[in-house]
Amino acid sequence: MVSGLIERATAMGATVDAIGVGSAGVINASEGTVISATDAILGWTGTAITAGLTQRLGLPAAVVNDVHAHALGEAWHGAGAGAPTALMVAFGTGVGGSFVVDGKPLLGHHFVGGHVGHFASPLAVHNGAPLPCSCGHSGHVEAISAGPAIHAAYLREGGDASLLDTRAVFDSAKAGDELALRVIATAATAAGQAVGGLINILDPAVVVVSGGLADAGDLWSGPDGSRSTGGTARSSGLCGYRQGGVG
Repeated sequence: MVSGLIERATAMGATVDAIGVGSAGVINASEGTVISATDAILGWTGTAITAGLTQRLGLPAAVVNDVHAHALGEAWHGAGAGAPTALMVAFGTGVGGSFVVDGKPLLGHHFVGGHVGHFASPLAVHNGAPLPCSCGHSGHVEAISAGPAIHAAYLREGGDASLLDTRAVFDSAKAGDELALRVIATAATAAGQAVGGLINILDPAVVVVSGGLADAGDLWSGPDGSRSTGGTARSSGLCGYRQGGVG
């Protein structure tokens, strides 16, 4: 895939000096390796990404977590451009995040900075037991607010088994399916609590919410999801949060 991109860039007259990768998982950006990963990509833990690319393609390479890379792009030319600090949270297949200060994402001492999906949510429970998370632990934000988690919750509560993915659950909710509406509301509330808590701790100048669920409109964000007080919100929806407080 990378070889193909290099060929396309060269054909357009560009000179490729290096390769940059945004990857799922906890990434050791210094060594270019995958420290750990969820089962979303089987066997990914331990992969030497930069060494493998350099060996095959003869170019220097760098790798960071995919949401760190996304946040870097937003801080460079996107919704966070010009802001001294920006919090990015992405809700999609998983839940990821990054806190960018002066244009640089904070990776953390163990490269786990910004892994928003893997801290506890009081709503990530079923029948009194914490819901299993893709990371192997339980009770995390990703276990209740990620796209696959919403679909799983809908089926677990007795929803229509013919709905094969999260998009279908949202479509059913738009058509008035009360169970779908309730499941989505719970997931969005957990997401809003997570973002609101991070705002209280980090006090960012800008909050960017991305990922597939950010485009879901009022079902996810609420009618006032893009509004805030005391700060700037730039996204398709912020789960009804209030800047400076948990919403």
